[in-house]
Amino acid sequence: MAERKEQFARLAAVSDLARILSLFLYLPKRELAAGIADGSLRQDVQEIICELGWQDFDDSLLGSLAAGQAYADEGILSSLRQEYTRLFTHPESPQLYIYESLFRYYAEGEQGERPLLGISPAALDALRQYQQAGFRPSCTANESADHMGCELEFVSFLCFKLARQAWAEAENHAGQKQLPAFVKLHLGRWGKDFFQVLANKAKYPAYQIIGQLGMRLSEEIEL
Repeated sequence: MAERKEQFARLAAVSDLARILSLFLYLPKRELAAGIADGSLRQDVQEIICELGWQDFDDSLLGSLAAGQAYADEGILSSLRQEYTRLFTHPESPQLYIYESLFRYYAEGEQGERPLLGISPAALDALRQYQQAGFRPSCTANESADHMGCELEFVSFLCFKLARQAWAEAENHAGQKQLPAFVKLHLGRWGKDFFQVLANKAKYPAYQIIGQLGMRLSEEIEL
């Protein structure tokens, strides 16, 4: 019983953290800014870190996830969106690519033709796995399936299903194979590198800590 509860808690924590990280990797919304303003986001992340047993993680860094009531949601949202644009969608010089196919293409030395978003092998395989699992990402239908936000949402989805399975002591759940297969073919190939670059390139403190958390999450799901 104790082992089942521990497995459930870990999977639920990984699911929650992947979902939170994905919120920063889509264009930030007002709800995210509100969570920073009232401190609830920081509290959620602290609880997740505790649940995962990351005792060596410097949680003093989490201050950037709690601006305090003195800050207006609108100001936080504007800052988040400006940093998001600078990092990922700047029309001339984004700091890093948020799509697996493009990130790996440039990281691996630009071998061959530049991948086309939406129809690259990485995007098509990710989409196939989403459909096979019955998963629909929250991004728009026009978004390439190898977007980091989509991939994190899928990890969250699979971990949540596995957590429910662990609680019910069910066996032979499809997610037992889907999660390691997806990590091996996708996040395991670029997740840690992506978040390391993010931590180094980010100027806004909240994105710096998202980079740090993403690196640890990448290590956690590769175990």
